[in-house]
Amino acid sequence: MSLVPEQREPARSPERSEALAEPVNRVGPGWVALYVLANAGVFIPMHVPTTFLMPEQIAQIDPAGKVGSYAWVSMMGAISGIVIAPLAGALSDRTTGRLGRRRPWLLAGSLVCVATLVLTGLQTTVAGSRSPPSSCPPHS
Repeated sequence: MSLVPEQREPARSPERSEALAEPVNRVGPGWVALYVLANAGVFIPMHVPTTFLMPEQIAQIDPAGKVGSYAWVSMMGAISGIVIAPLAGALSDRTTGRLGRRRPWLLAGSLVCVATLVLTGLQTTVAGSRSPPSSCPPHS
């Protein structure tokens, strides 16, 4: 037994995957302008259902409590967005695969959005459960 402390090799940090590396290329003003236009092209159509169509649908389903029902639905949407957006962002930053970091999430997110819009259009109650068609007020 020696009184001299053992010499250990310093701990090495694991190699970072290229997918997790920080970006090194700067983008130009043209890219930023196209990015802004693409966001407008995506978010304007996404806001139409929640701004115009959903209040009308809720008013048909629950005429007496339409304001409270719309508030409840909006709150649930906001809470889910607060939770899901950062979670999906963190997971997409760690995604590695032949399609890259973002493409699988863009594809999955698009499919989920389409399915959600279709299911929203089919709702006959505010809570989202299906009730018999006879309880749904007629469309005007």
